[in-house]
Amino acid sequence: MLLWFNFGYSPFRFLFLLMALIALLVVVSHVIAALITVAITRANRGMLVFKTPTIHRHITTTRTFRGVTTKNALLTAIMLCVGCGTLYAAANTYEVLTRHNLPVVSVVKPVKLTNNPTYQEQLLSAYSAHYKAGEFGVPASITYPETGKTVDIVTAVTQHNQWLANNNLAQEFLAKQPIQKVFGLSVVYMRQGTLTIRDLGSVMQGDLIRVKTTKGWNLDYTVSEVSQHPSSLHITNSASVIEVIMVNNTSGAISCFTGSLQNVGGRD
Repeated sequence: MLLWFNFGYSPFRFLFLLMALIALLVVVSHVIAALITVAITRANRGMLVFKTPTIHRHITTTRTFRGVTTKNALLTAIMLCVGCGTLYAAANTYEVLTRHNLPVVSVVKPVKLTNNPTYQEQLLSAYSAHYKAGEFGVPASITYPETGKTVDIVTAVTQHNQWLANNNLAQEFLAKQPIQKVFGLSVVYMRQGTLTIRDLGSVMQGDLIRVKTTKGWNLDYTVSEVSQHPSSLHITNSASVIEVIMVNNTSGAISCFTGSLQNVGGRD
C-alpha cells in the first residue's frame, strides 16, 4: 500500500508512515509472541506425555495442548485484525489530512464532474489559473433551502487531472476574477449520498441558497438554472455566481445548479 502514492516530503505523509510503522511493529511483535507461546506449549506437551504413562493423563494433556493452541491461534487472529484495523485507520487519517486518494479507502476518491471533455478541460484550466478571491473570501459553507442542511467547503484538489472529493465535505475552486469585492465564479462540487452529505432536498429555480465565506460574510444566491449537465449551464451574469455540482456517490450521476448573487448579508 505504501508504494501507491508519491513519497514527496510532507509532514502529513511522515505522520502516516510513522503510524503505519508503529502498527506493523505491534502486529509483528504480537505474532512473534504467539508463535513463541505455541512452541513452548508443544515442548511442554512432549515433556508431559513422556512423564504420564497412563492413557488418561495422556488424553488430558493432549486436550490441554489443543485448547492452548486454539487460544493462541485465536489470539493471533485477533492481533492481526487489530493491526489491519490500525493500518486502515491510519490510511483514513492520511486521506482526511492530505486529501490524497489511496486505493484501499474511500474517504477521498476521484469523481467525474462532467462527461463533456471540452468542459472538463475548461474546468481544469480555470482551476490551474488560481483566480483571486476578492475581499469577501471564498465559500466556506453552503446551506440548502428545503432541508436547511449545511455542507462545509474546502479548497478543491486534483490528482492526475482527476477531481478528488471528500465523503463529508464539498470542494471549491474559483473560475473567474472577482467582481468588486466578491468572487466572480465559484465552482463547488461534492459527493452526494455519503454518510454525511445526503438528504439535502431538492433545489428548484428561484430557491435562495445561503453561502458563508471564509471572511465571515453571509451571501444569498438565487438559483437561476438547474441541469443534469454542467456544460449546459449558461454563466453570463455580470454579478457573482456559484455553480454547484453534485455527484451521486453510488451511481456517479450528476446534477447541478447555478445561483446569482442576490444579497450581501451581515458578517459574523
